[in-house]
Amino acid sequence: IRFVRRTKQIDATLGQRFGIRYRLNGLPARAVVVSWRVAYPSAVRSFKGWEHSFRETPAGGELVQHLLYDFTRASELITGRWAFQVFVDGKPRCAFDFDVQ
Repeated sequence: IRFVRRTKQIDATLGQRFGIRYRLNGLPARAVVVSWRVAYPSAVRSFKGWEHSFRETPAGGELVQHLLYDFTRASELITGRWAFQVFVDGKPRCAFDFDVQ
């Protein structure tokens, strides 16, 4: 994965791909449930957001991952404030807000 620039403003165009790289420290040395949430400013296909959960065992209590999103449908081109959120075992660990214009 290669990011081309840092920004908090995303163009609302089909094919646009964007995301974050995050690093979480101080995690337990056991399997945890990581949940990614994408919060939309208004409903997309009747959903206010998207969520994906998976199990991960952090090496040395650290987890480095990427949360990515692509605009593949016109219905996703919702302008306004979006948020990427990362939860570990149901607890918020990091978040990033950005504007889609």
